[in-house]
Amino acid sequence: MTKPYWNHPVLKNPVKWLPGRKQHAASLYQKGFYENLTSNPFARQLEETRADGTTVRFPQGNLIKLTVDSIRDTSVECKDVNTKDMNRLWIFPIINRAVSQEKFYYNANHILNNRRYLESVVRDAKLSKRFLPRKVQFNSSSDIKRASEFLPHFSEVVKHLYENNIVKLAKGPFTTKGKNGIIIGTQGPLIIFRDNVAVINISKLVENFETILSPQKDSIYIDFEKHPELCELIILLVDYRS
Repeated sequence: MTKPYWNHPVLKNPVKWLPGRKQHAASLYQKGFYENLTSNPFARQLEETRADGTTVRFPQGNLIKLTVDSIRDTSVECKDVNTKDMNRLWIFPIINRAVSQEKFYYNANHILNNRRYLESVVRDAKLSKRFLPRKVQFNSSSDIKRASEFLPHFSEVVKHLYENNIVKLAKGPFTTKGKNGIIIGTQGPLIIFRDNVAVINISKLVENFETILSPQKDSIYIDFEKHPELCELIILLVDYRS
């Protein structure tokens, strides 16, 4: 009988992701290692590729969506933006995947989910124009194109949005152990793997981590299936900070 996970893109098309020789590991099949791929955010990041503003293709899960919009979300702390500039149009990140694209002026472009790379793009005025949404790029007479640029301190805005969404979603109950999820604590490096489970130091990731991890607990386990978006955002923020 065909297993559902056999059709997962990571297993079906490993040539896209893995250099050198490719073969499936029989021992991992037998141990049921692949059975949770559909809920695993690490695997979900590799399901398909998409081009960013430079036309280089990356795994879609490693990209941040961009759009052109005004600063409608008043929870976004935008330094060096005057009150009169709050309604002007900026290149804006979309971190919350539940946000409908219909709310924005133009559909998104994408940029690599990496803080240092993003900061280098923002510093390069010519390169940054390539990350305008496609519809804006090909309309040379557009007032929006002339007016749009990355938000000031864009990399900090992205970090702030990640952290805000993580704190909002970090509502228990949580347990202390499991096999199909991640563990967050306050010790060790930013991320390590123990028995194939990611252990993440939340104190190095989220400033107000005390709202997620109480002083009474050394660590908590967050299950992929029960908290899919929370796990995904934590892993994406780890990628962003690495």
